[in-house]
Amino acid sequence: MTRSGDAFSNEPDSKTGSGADGDETIAADRGAPRGIDPDACLDALASALRVWGRMALDLPETSAKEISELYERWARHVLLAVEPPTGATPRDSDRNWADLNRFVRRQRSEEREAVLTNLENLREAIWVFVECFSRSATADRRGDDRIRTRLESLRSAARSGDTSALREEAAAAVSAVGAALDVRAARYQTQIEQLSSHVDRLSSELMEVRRQGELDDLTGAHSRGSLDEYLTRITQLGELMGSYATMYMIDVDHFKWVNDRFGHQTGDEVLRQVVQRMGGLLRRRDDFIGRYGGDEFVVVIQVRNPEEARDNGERLLFAIHEVSVAHESETIRVSASIGASMLRAGDDPKSWLARADEAMYAAKRSGRQRVAFDTDSEDGASEGGQEVPSTVSD
Repeated sequence: MTRSGDAFSNEPDSKTGSGADGDETIAADRGAPRGIDPDACLDALASALRVWGRMALDLPETSAKEISELYERWARHVLLAVEPPTGATPRDSDRNWADLNRFVRRQRSEEREAVLTNLENLREAIWVFVECFSRSATADRRGDDRIRTRLESLRSAARSGDTSALREEAAAAVSAVGAALDVRAARYQTQIEQLSSHVDRLSSELMEVRRQGELDDLTGAHSRGSLDEYLTRITQLGELMGSYATMYMIDVDHFKWVNDRFGHQTGDEVLRQVVQRMGGLLRRRDDFIGRYGGDEFVVVIQVRNPEEARDNGERLLFAIHEVSVAHESETIRVSASIGASMLRAGDDPKSWLARADEAMYAAKRSGRQRVAFDTDSEDGASEGGQEVPSTVSD
């Protein structure tokens, strides 16, 4: 029995003999101890095939039981040289290693695809669940606000002593509560049906697993597509969990000036170092840095309180100021304008980005090289600042 890479091979080997002497020659050529017992090797291979058979999974076109039986037939073929499941054995060999190799590779590949597909479907089902409850929380809050307004009117009518007004407001309040309950019941039914359809796909639908966390080729930050998906997910989770996630919109100050003076290759290196410096500050698995476009980046950090959000903004500011790129006899240093915004109830990616973007422009208007929060006035921006990147002669 010889191997070629990972594959079994039944090709004759001109450098070795056949039979027991040939086996010893192969062992010697490969540096293995002489006297290897071929029967022990066959026993081990058959045992491995039977283990795979016992662990077989149901596949879209083949049941686990059928797959297990195929593995058992191949194990018997290996042990006893009986007819293999393919029904053919090469004339110059007593065992069909080539077909066994193809069978194992195909089965393992199909099982891997099935597992990854089910994981993707489970992931989608979970996010549908999150999205449903996120929408429900928002809709319920709005409905509760309408009911609260109606109840206030009812209280006012009760205090006034006007029985006619009281009767009208009571009827309106009952109607508002009933309508809200009907809307909720209908919405929950729709959401349950939607979630069920995704759960059903866990065992029946084949789909290609989407690549998550794709990176921007130039900077190593996450791509814009990954950023958009991440923001969608985190805003849905924030509605459910009351997250203190904070977005930092980061713009490298005077980056066009860097490109024009030192060239685009040097500018690219500046951006790479900016991402590396910022990435060194991210500690949690759910922290995120993505390239928004050009020299703008978005960093999202999970924080415990607003004070920590401000501290992280300052750390990002100082980290970027540590960027140092050599160009001929000069050393380029840059600064950044950062706009920060904490996730609010009811936010979607568009509204969250808009607030962070406006805060970033407030930081620019205040003199650059500083952090401004969306709730701050221009006077509340963190101070810093120089008007152009500095260069230091070596």
